[in-house]
Amino acid sequence: MAKNNFVILMAGPSAAGKTYIASYLKELFPNDILTMGFDNYCRDFFSSNGDFSNVNYDEPASYDGELLAKHINSLKHNKIVEIPLYDFKEHRRLLDTMCVEPKKIIIVEGILSFYYPSLMKEADFCVYVDAKRDIRFERRFARDQKERGRSPESITNQWNKFVVPMEEKYIFPTKQLADIVIDNSVNNNSYEMAIPLVDLIKKQLD
Repeated sequence: MAKNNFVILMAGPSAAGKTYIASYLKELFPNDILTMGFDNYCRDFFSSNGDFSNVNYDEPASYDGELLAKHINSLKHNKIVEIPLYDFKEHRRLLDTMCVEPKKIIIVEGILSFYYPSLMKEADFCVYVDAKRDIRFERRFARDQKERGRSPESITNQWNKFVVPMEEKYIFPTKQLADIVIDNSVNNNSYEMAIPLVDLIKKQLD
Protein backbone atom coordinates (compact mmCIF):
# COMPACT_ATOMS: atom_id res chain seq x y z
CA MET A 1 0.00 0.00 0.00
CA ALA A 2 1.37 3.38 -0.98
CA LYS A 3 2.50 5.72 1.75
CA ASN A 4 0.96 9.19 1.87
CA ASN A 5 4.05 11.08 0.67
CA PHE A 6 4.15 14.49 -0.97
CA VAL A 7 6.71 14.86 -3.77
CA ILE A 8 8.08 18.28 -4.71
CA LEU A 9 10.11 18.63 -7.89
CA MET A 10 12.46 21.61 -8.01
CA ALA A 11 13.88 22.61 -11.41
CA GLY A 12 15.60 25.63 -12.93
CA PRO A 13 18.89 26.67 -14.51
CA SER A 14 22.33 26.02 -13.08
CA ALA A 15 23.23 27.87 -9.85
CA ALA A 16 19.78 29.41 -9.48
CA GLY A 17 19.64 28.20 -5.87
CA LYS A 18 17.76 24.90 -5.95
CA THR A 19 20.10 23.10 -3.54
CA TYR A 20 20.25 26.21 -1.36
CA ILE A 21 16.46 26.29 -0.93
CA ALA A 22 16.08 22.53 -0.56
CA SER A 23 18.75 22.47 2.15
CA TYR A 24 17.02 25.29 4.01
CA LEU A 25 13.71 23.42 3.97
CA LYS A 26 15.47 20.28 5.18
CA GLU A 27 16.92 22.24 8.11
CA LEU A 28 13.45 23.48 9.06
CA PHE A 29 11.84 20.05 8.89
CA PRO A 30 14.70 17.57 9.43
CA ASN A 31 12.49 14.66 10.46
CA ASP A 32 9.93 15.07 7.70
CA ILE A 33 11.91 15.91 4.55
CA LEU A 34 14.07 13.77 2.28
CA THR A 35 16.08 15.75 -0.27
CA MET A 36 17.38 14.06 -3.40
CA GLY A 37 19.78 15.70 -5.84
CA PHE A 38 19.53 14.99 -9.56
CA ASP A 39 23.33 15.17 -9.74
CA ASN A 40 23.55 11.76 -8.07
CA TYR A 41 21.90 10.25 -11.13
CA CYS A 42 24.46 11.58 -13.58
CA ARG A 43 25.92 8.97 -15.92
CA ASP A 44 29.54 7.86 -15.80
CA PHE A 45 31.89 10.01 -17.92
CA PHE A 46 35.23 8.87 -16.57
CA SER A 47 38.08 8.91 -19.09
CA SER A 48 41.57 7.55 -18.45
CA ASN A 49 43.14 10.32 -20.55
CA GLY A 50 41.73 12.98 -18.24
CA ASP A 51 40.09 14.99 -21.02
CA PHE A 52 36.59 16.00 -19.96
CA SER A 53 36.32 19.14 -22.08
CA ASN A 54 33.50 17.69 -24.17
CA VAL A 55 31.40 16.30 -21.32
CA ASN A 56 27.96 17.89 -21.47
CA TYR A 57 26.35 17.73 -18.03
CA ASP A 58 23.45 19.91 -19.12
CA GLU A 59 21.60 17.68 -21.57
CA PRO A 60 18.93 15.10 -20.64
CA ALA A 61 20.97 12.15 -21.92
CA SER A 62 23.56 12.79 -19.20
CA TYR A 63 21.16 11.72 -16.45
CA ASP A 64 19.24 8.58 -15.62
CA GLY A 65 15.85 10.17 -15.09
CA GLU A 66 14.10 6.82 -15.36
CA LEU A 67 16.05 5.38 -12.43
CA LEU A 68 15.26 8.43 -10.33
CA ALA A 69 11.56 8.13 -11.17
CA LYS A 70 11.66 4.45 -10.20
CA HIS A 71 13.29 5.32 -6.88
CA ILE A 72 10.72 8.00 -6.13
CA ASN A 73 7.93 5.54 -6.86
CA SER A 74 9.51 3.00 -4.53
CA LEU A 75 9.78 5.59 -1.75
CA LYS A 76 6.12 6.45 -2.24
CA HIS A 77 5.36 2.78 -1.65
CA ASN A 78 7.25 2.86 1.63
CA LYS A 79 10.34 1.07 0.31
CA ILE A 80 13.98 1.82 1.13
CA VAL A 81 16.13 2.59 -1.92
CA GLU A 82 19.86 2.66 -2.66
CA ILE A 83 20.65 5.85 -4.55
CA PRO A 84 23.85 6.32 -6.57
CA LEU A 85 26.64 8.67 -5.55
CA TYR A 86 28.60 10.78 -8.04
CA ASP A 87 32.09 12.27 -7.92
CA PHE A 88 32.27 15.36 -10.14
CA LYS A 89 36.03 15.61 -9.67
CA GLU A 90 36.45 12.15 -11.21
CA HIS A 91 33.42 12.45 -13.51
CA ARG A 92 32.03 9.08 -12.51
CA ARG A 93 29.68 7.22 -10.24
CA LEU A 94 31.11 5.74 -7.09
CA LEU A 95 30.85 2.06 -6.29
CA ASP A 96 29.17 2.94 -3.00
CA THR A 97 25.51 3.88 -2.80
CA MET A 98 23.47 5.65 -0.12
CA CYS A 99 20.53 4.02 1.60
CA VAL A 100 17.54 6.34 2.05
CA GLU A 101 14.22 5.79 3.74
CA PRO A 102 10.91 7.38 2.72
CA LYS A 103 9.70 10.49 4.48
CA LYS A 104 6.51 12.50 4.38
CA ILE A 105 7.98 15.17 2.09
CA ILE A 106 10.33 14.21 -0.75
CA ILE A 107 12.13 17.06 -2.53
CA VAL A 108 13.92 16.30 -5.81
CA GLU A 109 16.08 19.11 -7.14
CA GLY A 110 18.00 19.40 -10.41
CA ILE A 111 18.20 21.42 -13.60
CA LEU A 112 16.14 18.92 -15.61
CA SER A 113 13.65 17.77 -12.99
CA PHE A 114 10.67 18.74 -15.19
CA TYR A 115 12.07 17.20 -18.37
CA TYR A 116 11.29 13.52 -17.84
CA PRO A 117 7.59 12.52 -18.12
CA SER A 118 8.12 9.52 -15.85
CA LEU A 119 9.41 11.80 -13.09
CA MET A 120 6.71 14.42 -13.60
CA LYS A 121 4.18 11.64 -13.15
CA GLU A 122 5.42 11.13 -9.59
CA ALA A 123 5.23 14.85 -8.68
CA ASP A 124 2.62 16.51 -6.49
CA PHE A 125 4.02 20.03 -6.77
CA CYS A 126 6.54 21.66 -9.13
CA VAL A 127 8.81 24.57 -8.22
CA TYR A 128 10.94 26.45 -10.75
CA VAL A 129 13.85 28.37 -9.21
CA ASP A 130 15.25 31.15 -11.38
CA ALA A 131 17.92 33.84 -11.15
CA LYS A 132 19.62 36.30 -13.46
CA ARG A 133 22.27 34.68 -15.64
CA ASP A 134 25.17 36.88 -14.57
CA ILE A 135 24.47 36.15 -10.92
CA ARG A 136 24.25 32.44 -11.63
CA PHE A 137 27.57 32.48 -13.42
CA GLU A 138 29.25 34.12 -10.43
CA ARG A 139 27.82 31.47 -8.12
CA ARG A 140 28.85 28.60 -10.37
CA PHE A 141 32.32 30.06 -10.92
CA ALA A 142 32.93 30.03 -7.16
CA ARG A 143 31.26 26.66 -6.55
CA ASP A 144 33.02 24.69 -9.27
CA GLN A 145 36.46 25.84 -8.17
CA LYS A 146 35.80 25.08 -4.51
CA GLU A 147 33.73 21.88 -4.72
CA ARG A 148 34.64 20.31 -8.05
CA GLY A 149 38.27 21.25 -8.50
CA ARG A 150 37.71 23.02 -11.83
CA SER A 151 39.98 25.69 -13.27
CA PRO A 152 38.58 29.16 -14.04
CA GLU A 153 39.18 28.56 -17.75
CA SER A 154 37.35 25.22 -17.80
CA ILE A 155 34.38 26.70 -15.91
CA THR A 156 34.04 29.56 -18.36
CA ASN A 157 34.42 27.28 -21.38
CA GLN A 158 31.82 24.84 -20.06
CA TRP A 159 29.42 27.68 -19.30
CA ASN A 160 29.60 29.11 -22.80
CA LYS A 161 29.79 25.81 -24.67
CA PHE A 162 27.19 23.77 -22.80
CA VAL A 163 25.38 25.49 -19.93
CA VAL A 164 23.90 28.46 -21.78
CA PRO A 165 22.87 26.62 -24.97
CA MET A 166 21.38 23.70 -23.04
CA GLU A 167 19.35 25.84 -20.67
CA GLU A 168 17.90 27.68 -23.64
CA LYS A 169 17.01 24.38 -25.31
CA TYR A 170 15.95 22.12 -22.45
CA ILE A 171 15.48 24.00 -19.18
CA PHE A 172 13.81 27.36 -19.88
CA PRO A 173 10.92 25.72 -21.82
CA THR A 174 9.99 23.65 -18.75
CA LYS A 175 9.29 26.77 -16.69
CA GLN A 176 5.69 26.73 -17.90
CA LEU A 177 5.15 23.42 -16.07
CA ALA A 178 5.78 24.95 -12.66
CA ASP A 179 3.11 25.46 -10.01
CA ILE A 180 5.21 28.28 -8.60
CA VAL A 181 8.25 30.27 -9.81
CA ILE A 182 10.78 31.59 -7.30
CA ASP A 183 13.20 34.38 -8.25
CA ASN A 184 16.41 33.78 -6.32
CA SER A 185 18.47 36.58 -7.83
CA VAL A 186 19.02 38.19 -4.44
CA ASN A 187 22.53 37.41 -3.22
CA ASN A 188 22.24 38.08 0.51
CA ASN A 189 21.30 34.66 1.88
CA SER A 190 17.67 35.69 2.27
CA TYR A 191 15.21 32.84 2.73
CA GLU A 192 12.17 35.05 2.18
CA MET A 193 11.57 33.54 -1.27
CA ALA A 194 11.06 30.13 0.35
CA ILE A 195 8.09 31.23 2.50
CA PRO A 196 5.45 29.85 0.07
CA LEU A 197 7.16 26.45 0.21
CA VAL A 198 7.39 26.55 4.00
CA ASP A 199 3.65 27.21 4.15
CA LEU A 200 2.97 24.42 1.65
CA ILE A 201 5.00 21.90 3.64
CA LYS A 202 3.36 22.90 6.93
CA LYS A 203 -0.02 22.34 5.33
CA GLN A 204 0.98 18.87 4.14
CA LEU A 205 2.37 17.92 7.53
CA ASP A 206 -0.79 19.08 9.30
